[in-house]
Amino acid sequence: MFRQHRSAADQCNRIAAVGDLLNVPVPASELVKQLRARSESVERAVAGLTPVSTFFQLSGQPLYTAGKSSFVTNLIERAGGRSVTADVKEAWPRLSDEAALASRPEAVIMVSAGAMGGTANTNVAAALKNSPAVRNDRVYVIDGDLLTRPGPRLVDGLEQIAHVLHPEAFK
Repeated sequence: MFRQHRSAADQCNRIAAVGDLLNVPVPASELVKQLRARSESVERAVAGLTPVSTFFQLSGQPLYTAGKSSFVTNLIERAGGRSVTADVKEAWPRLSDEAALASRPEAVIMVSAGAMGGTANTNVAAALKNSPAVRNDRVYVIDGDLLTRPGPRLVDGLEQIAHVLHPEAFK
């Protein structure tokens, strides 16, 4: 039950299981139903849109991001993005400046500075300063509590990512 959860669907399954364990399956089932409906609404809104190449910056110095097995990578994809680090095996890899520079993302998503108990993530990483994302003013800060703590809040994070990557889908 406490393995790495790679998607919002995993979180919904976990909520249902906890509801069963606590003998409150109906409220848990209702919550899961609401979360799935919101997730599906986002996915419908961005379906058919060109995915935005996205770099998720967990921290800037050292540069940590989300890899293939991270639930954040799953959120980015479901929100109409394409994570530029989706092929990196680790869930939370430390990335070299060279690899970040070569990724050339169209958008950078960072978590709010206090989300992980620090203030190291207030600026885009130096390696990304000349990226298309920075040049086109597509650097976004999202509440880190929505993206770094798996649970029902992941759907809030999914919605926020989709709104910044594809604002045209939500007008």
